[in-house]
Amino acid sequence: MSFKSFATLQDTLSRGSLPPDIRAVIYDAEHWSQTPSKEQRDPASFYQRAADLVHAHGLIFIATPAMDLVNADGGKAADPAAAFVDRHIGSDAARDADVVDIQAQSLERDAAKYGGFVEQVTSQIRAVNPKAVVVAGLSTNPPGTGITPEMLVAAMLATGDRTTGFWMNVPGKGDDCPTCNQPRPDIAVAALEDGRLARLPRVFGSVNALPNPPS
Repeated sequence: MSFKSFATLQDTLSRGSLPPDIRAVIYDAEHWSQTPSKEQRDPASFYQRAADLVHAHGLIFIATPAMDLVNADGGKAADPAAAFVDRHIGSDAARDADVVDIQAQSLERDAAKYGGFVEQVTSQIRAVNPKAVVVAGLSTNPPGTGITPEMLVAAMLATGDRTTGFWMNVPGKGDDCPTCNQPRPDIAVAALEDGRLARLPRVFGSVNALPNPPS
């Protein structure tokens, strides 16, 4: 189950209202109205608090800090990817996470930029939490010009098999993506059926299971 606010996550767990079949909890802090501004400005502290809380309930913790958190102070970073790396936002969020999603999908139209960003953030995460499962975000329909299966394949190959896997988003227009158009699952299917992905046997050679909940 995904939460965009630590306060909502805390309230849900304290009331015991999390569905009993849920094994993992996502804390998805982004620069948007769903995440309180104080959480946006201090993601390191709130991701740590979220990890501690989720683990105390015996659940898997998935951290998904968005690249646009670099703008939480009211500014607008000229290069959000570089600012995200410079501020170590990904690794700060990952210190006690079981799974980390690097939200790199805004860069997927340029495979070199995508691969370089994922490599840098993955290295930072591994330095503080070598046990974390690290996945890189992809999207069939991020804001901007259209995405092709070839772009997704190139982005995946550009990671050089550095991550554990990928997080494929198939968004539609809504509160989470007001600028999205209709969902395009066909683009994801075409990319995942591309034979070139056999070059990433560690990712696509077997099914990667979620880690076990903390004991």
